[in-house]
Amino acid sequence: MRTYAAALALASASLLMGGSQAWACECKGASEELAMAEADAVFHGKITQAEDSEDSSSVTVTVDVGRAYKGKGVTSGSPVDVTTTADLKACGVDFYVGRRYMIYASRRPDGLHTTTCAKTRKVRKAPVAPGRTSVAPVLPGPGDPAKRASRATAVFVAEVTAVGKGFSVSHDSVPVKVRVTDPIKGVKKKAKLDLVVDERSCGRKKLALSELDLEDPEPVVEVGQRYLFYTHAEDPYLVATCHGSITHEDDAVADLDALRAACGGRSCPGLTDGFDAPVTIRRQATAQLVSATKAAITSCAKTIPMFGKAGDFTDLELHVRVAAADDLSVAHATSRGTIVESEPYDRGVQCVMDKVPTWKLSDFAGDRVVFAMAFELTGKGKRPKFLKTNVSVVTD
Repeated sequence: MRTYAAALALASASLLMGGSQAWACECKGASEELAMAEADAVFHGKITQAEDSEDSSSVTVTVDVGRAYKGKGVTSGSPVDVTTTADLKACGVDFYVGRRYMIYASRRPDGLHTTTCAKTRKVRKAPVAPGRTSVAPVLPGPGDPAKRASRATAVFVAEVTAVGKGFSVSHDSVPVKVRVTDPIKGVKKKAKLDLVVDERSCGRKKLALSELDLEDPEPVVEVGQRYLFYTHAEDPYLVATCHGSITHEDDAVADLDALRAACGGRSCPGLTDGFDAPVTIRRQATAQLVSATKAAITSCAKTIPMFGKAGDFTDLELHVRVAAADDLSVAHATSRGTIVESEPYDRGVQCVMDKVPTWKLSDFAGDRVVFAMAFELTGKGKRPKFLKTNVSVVTD
């Protein structure tokens, strides 16, 4: 029995000799993640037509699908029919032509069906993923394993091969190298990954420099041991120290059993299908923005002395605010280097900034966010050489 199924409760006892009965729709509360897992098809779209059945017991609506998240035969840009009971007291959906809905449907022999208990409801704007309106990373926890996995960028068991070696995003973080032994979502077996155990992501208060403990933070993992990791970003993979995002394999038996049960008892990189859209969009946008920024720097360096005998640009930070695929602006820009005069920095940064509003992304959805890009570079003649690039995405 599906956990979100409607419970039809008798509101008043039946009166003797054919007394009337009053029924009401009561639904057990279900998380977005559970509703997603239970549904056969999930999509957002506009109701274009509604037709009652011959006996008026049900209503079939035609939905112009704007964004599809899950379901065979349901695609963005195509119409699909969905049926619901006409009795709102029996959990029927009160569909209105012209309005937009987030629909969770089950598949029956005669087509797709839905109820209010399936979490179908009016939603004006299509979310990036069910329950997500932004592509910015979110912490996986708290919650049950399936809920955390749906939010995570990757879930896996891995053996720690090194601690404290590699790139660290802040003083309160520890770089960790691992080898994946049991992939659950988002990674492959035997993959060698660079993680950053980030204590800041669990809400630690920011301290003044005088208050900081400048001793190296204590590692929360040991070399040679295996742990279950839920990550919340990529390149590098960030791991929080709260909500069970890091659990020793010996203590993660229940979580692993639940995760495997959710995908048929085997490793499942596609766990909680439909929630990975924010990661996909974020990665595509990041690649396009990094490429466009490198091209802009290369172009500007042809006419502005950004590299040469007088010195080089060594660092450039560019924060791009993205409101839509064709609505980009500069939130912040700065540069550093070995050039003594300030004019080349001003001109170089301004040259790059002037190009940003002309950029267009091939695909973007969700609330406005900022892509914070940092480039470490050098140059030879008028051509830059890019040494390192770091990108983070934050809610604006």
